[in-house]
Amino acid sequence: MLKRFLRNCEGGAALMASLAMVPLVGSVGAAVDLSRATSLRSNMQAALDASAIAMAKDARNVAAAQLSENANNYFKANFQNAELGNLRTEVAASSTPGGYSVSMSASGSVKTKFMGILGFSSIDVSVRATAVSLMDGLLAFSRSGREEIRKTRVDVRKLVEGLRDEQFRACGPSCCSFQIGELPPAYADPAMLHFIFANLISNA
Repeated sequence: MLKRFLRNCEGGAALMASLAMVPLVGSVGAAVDLSRATSLRSNMQAALDASAIAMAKDARNVAAAQLSENANNYFKANFQNAELGNLRTEVAASSTPGGYSVSMSASGSVKTKFMGILGFSSIDVSVRATAVSLMDGLLAFSRSGREEIRKTRVDVRKLVEGLRDEQFRACGPSCCSFQIGELPPAYADPAMLHFIFANLISNA
Protein backbone atom coordinates (compact mmCIF):
# COMPACT_ATOMS: atom_id res chain seq x y z
CA MET A 1 0.00 0.00 0.00
CA LEU A 2 2.88 2.36 0.77
CA LYS A 3 4.34 1.80 -2.70
CA ARG A 4 0.99 2.51 -4.32
CA PHE A 5 0.71 5.74 -2.27
CA LEU A 6 4.16 6.95 -3.31
CA ARG A 7 3.45 6.19 -7.00
CA ASN A 8 0.05 7.92 -6.97
CA CYS A 9 0.28 11.45 -8.48
CA GLU A 10 -3.41 12.30 -8.28
CA GLY A 11 -4.18 15.39 -6.22
CA GLY A 12 -0.59 16.66 -6.46
CA ALA A 13 -1.69 20.16 -7.46
CA ALA A 14 -3.95 20.47 -4.43
CA LEU A 15 -1.12 19.33 -2.17
CA MET A 16 1.32 21.85 -3.65
CA ALA A 17 -1.26 24.63 -3.40
CA SER A 18 -1.83 23.80 0.25
CA LEU A 19 1.88 23.93 0.98
CA ALA A 20 2.24 27.23 -0.89
CA MET A 21 -0.52 28.78 1.23
CA VAL A 22 1.67 28.75 4.35
CA PRO A 23 4.27 31.33 3.17
CA LEU A 24 1.55 33.28 1.31
CA VAL A 25 -0.62 33.66 4.39
CA GLY A 26 2.50 34.40 6.42
CA SER A 27 3.53 37.21 4.05
CA VAL A 28 0.09 38.83 4.06
CA GLY A 29 -0.16 38.43 7.82
CA ALA A 30 3.29 39.98 8.29
CA ALA A 31 2.10 43.11 6.48
CA VAL A 32 -0.91 43.31 8.82
CA ASP A 33 1.20 42.83 11.96
CA LEU A 34 3.84 45.33 10.85
CA SER A 35 1.13 47.88 10.06
CA ARG A 36 -0.26 47.45 13.58
CA ALA A 37 3.20 47.90 15.09
CA THR A 38 3.87 51.02 12.99
CA SER A 39 0.58 52.61 14.03
CA LEU A 40 1.24 51.80 17.67
CA ARG A 41 4.77 53.24 17.42
CA SER A 42 3.38 56.48 15.97
CA ASN A 43 1.00 56.83 18.93
CA MET A 44 3.83 56.07 21.36
CA GLN A 45 6.01 58.72 19.74
CA ALA A 46 3.31 61.39 19.98
CA ALA A 47 2.74 60.62 23.67
CA LEU A 48 6.48 60.62 24.39
CA ASP A 49 6.96 63.92 22.53
CA ALA A 50 4.29 65.58 24.66
CA SER A 51 5.75 64.07 27.84
CA ALA A 52 9.30 65.26 27.11
CA ILE A 53 8.06 68.78 26.35
CA ALA A 54 6.02 68.94 29.56
CA MET A 55 8.87 67.60 31.71
CA ALA A 56 11.42 70.00 30.20
CA LYS A 57 9.42 72.90 31.57
CA ASP A 58 9.52 71.42 35.09
CA ALA A 59 13.11 70.13 35.11
CA ARG A 60 14.45 73.26 36.77
CA ASN A 61 12.16 73.06 39.80
CA VAL A 62 11.61 69.31 40.34
CA ALA A 63 13.92 66.71 41.91
CA ALA A 64 15.12 63.87 39.69
CA ALA A 65 13.03 61.17 41.40
CA GLN A 66 9.87 63.27 41.23
CA LEU A 67 10.56 64.21 37.62
CA SER A 68 10.87 60.53 36.68
CA GLU A 69 7.58 59.72 38.40
CA ASN A 70 5.83 62.68 36.76
CA ALA A 71 7.20 61.69 33.35
CA ASN A 72 5.98 58.10 33.68
CA ASN A 73 2.54 59.22 34.85
CA TYR A 74 2.23 61.79 32.06
CA PHE A 75 3.25 59.30 29.40
CA LYS A 76 0.92 56.56 30.63
CA ALA A 77 -1.96 59.03 30.86
CA ASN A 78 -1.48 59.93 27.20
CA PHE A 79 -0.68 56.46 25.91
CA GLN A 80 -3.21 53.80 26.76
CA ASN A 81 -3.04 50.77 24.50
CA ALA A 82 -3.74 47.26 25.74
CA GLU A 83 -1.91 45.72 22.76
CA LEU A 84 1.51 46.83 24.01
CA GLY A 85 3.13 44.56 26.56
CA ASN A 86 6.26 44.90 28.70
CA LEU A 87 6.06 48.70 28.61
CA ARG A 88 9.21 50.36 29.95
CA THR A 89 9.97 54.05 30.19
CA GLU A 90 13.18 55.86 31.08
CA VAL A 91 13.81 59.54 31.73
CA ALA A 92 17.00 61.50 32.33
CA ALA A 93 17.40 65.21 33.04
CA SER A 94 20.53 67.32 32.95
CA SER A 95 21.50 70.98 33.00
CA THR A 96 22.89 72.56 29.84
CA PRO A 97 24.55 75.92 29.18
CA GLY A 98 21.24 77.17 27.79
CA GLY A 99 18.79 75.55 30.20
CA TYR A 100 17.66 72.03 31.11
CA SER A 101 17.44 68.92 28.95
CA VAL A 102 15.06 66.00 29.39
CA SER A 103 15.55 62.78 27.42
CA MET A 104 12.89 60.09 27.45
CA SER A 105 12.55 56.64 25.91
CA ALA A 106 9.76 54.08 25.87
CA SER A 107 9.78 50.50 24.66
CA GLY A 108 7.59 47.43 24.65
CA SER A 109 6.39 44.61 22.45
CA VAL A 110 3.20 43.85 20.55
CA LYS A 111 2.02 40.28 20.06
CA THR A 112 1.62 39.23 16.45
CA LYS A 113 -1.60 37.78 15.10
CA PHE A 114 -0.22 36.15 11.95
CA MET A 115 3.59 36.15 12.06
CA GLY A 116 3.55 33.44 14.71
CA ILE A 117 3.36 30.82 11.94
CA LEU A 118 6.72 32.16 10.72
CA GLY A 119 8.27 31.97 14.19
CA PHE A 120 7.79 35.60 15.29
CA SER A 121 5.53 35.80 18.33
CA SER A 122 6.03 39.54 18.97
CA ILE A 123 7.45 42.75 17.50
CA ASP A 124 9.60 45.10 19.59
CA VAL A 125 8.67 48.78 19.49
CA SER A 126 10.73 51.68 20.88
CA VAL A 127 10.76 55.48 20.65
CA ARG A 128 12.95 58.32 21.96
CA ALA A 129 12.55 62.06 22.40
CA THR A 130 14.55 64.95 23.88
CA ALA A 131 13.30 68.40 24.84
CA VAL A 132 15.34 71.33 26.16
CA SER A 133 13.89 74.15 28.23
CA LEU A 134 15.86 77.28 27.35
CA MET A 135 16.57 80.19 29.67
CA ASP A 136 14.30 82.45 27.61
CA GLY A 137 11.35 80.17 28.30
CA LEU A 138 11.26 78.59 24.85
CA LEU A 139 11.58 74.90 24.10
CA ALA A 140 13.93 73.14 21.72
CA PHE A 141 13.12 69.60 20.62
CA SER A 142 14.68 66.64 18.86
CA ARG A 143 13.59 63.10 18.12
CA SER A 144 15.98 60.19 17.76
CA GLY A 145 15.42 57.99 14.77
CA ARG A 146 13.12 60.51 13.12
CA GLU A 147 11.46 59.09 10.03
CA GLU A 148 11.11 61.06 6.82
CA ILE A 149 8.33 63.63 6.67
CA ARG A 150 5.08 62.08 5.49
CA LYS A 151 2.48 64.64 4.50
CA THR A 152 -1.22 63.85 4.61
CA ARG A 153 -4.50 65.61 5.27
CA VAL A 154 -4.76 66.41 8.98
CA ASP A 155 -7.91 67.37 10.87
CA VAL A 156 -6.29 70.16 12.91
CA ARG A 157 -9.28 70.75 15.15
CA LYS A 158 -9.41 67.07 16.10
CA LEU A 159 -5.65 67.12 16.75
CA VAL A 160 -5.91 70.14 19.08
CA GLU A 161 -8.90 68.65 20.87
CA GLY A 162 -6.78 65.52 21.44
CA LEU A 163 -4.00 67.62 22.95
CA ARG A 164 -6.54 69.36 25.18
CA ASP A 165 -7.75 65.98 26.41
CA GLU A 166 -4.14 64.90 27.04
CA GLN A 167 -3.59 68.03 29.13
CA PHE A 168 -6.74 67.39 31.14
CA ARG A 169 -5.75 63.77 31.79
CA ALA A 170 -2.35 64.90 32.99
CA CYS A 171 -3.34 67.70 35.35
CA GLY A 172 -7.13 67.71 35.55
CA PRO A 173 -9.74 69.87 33.76
CA SER A 174 -9.42 72.67 36.34
CA CYS A 175 -5.71 73.35 35.67
CA CYS A 176 -6.36 75.31 32.48
CA SER A 177 -9.07 76.42 30.06
CA PHE A 178 -9.28 76.01 26.30
CA GLN A 179 -11.12 77.99 23.67
CA ILE A 180 -10.79 76.33 20.28
CA GLY A 181 -11.90 78.42 17.32
CA GLU A 182 -12.09 77.55 13.65
CA LEU A 183 -9.16 75.43 12.56
CA PRO A 184 -9.13 74.40 8.89
CA PRO A 185 -7.57 71.09 7.85
CA ALA A 186 -3.90 71.10 6.85
CA TYR A 187 -1.67 69.06 4.56
CA ALA A 188 1.31 68.20 6.76
CA ASP A 189 3.18 65.53 8.72
CA PRO A 190 0.75 64.63 11.57
CA ALA A 191 3.54 63.91 14.08
CA MET A 192 5.33 67.21 13.46
CA LEU A 193 2.06 69.16 13.56
CA HIS A 194 1.28 67.44 16.85
CA PHE A 195 4.65 68.59 18.20
CA ILE A 196 4.11 72.21 17.10
CA PHE A 197 0.76 72.52 18.83
CA ALA A 198 1.99 70.62 21.92
CA ASN A 199 4.87 73.11 22.15
CA LEU A 200 2.55 76.09 21.79
CA ILE A 201 0.19 74.78 24.46
CA SER A 202 3.08 74.00 26.84
CA ASN A 203 4.37 77.56 26.49
CA ALA A 204 0.94 79.17 26.90
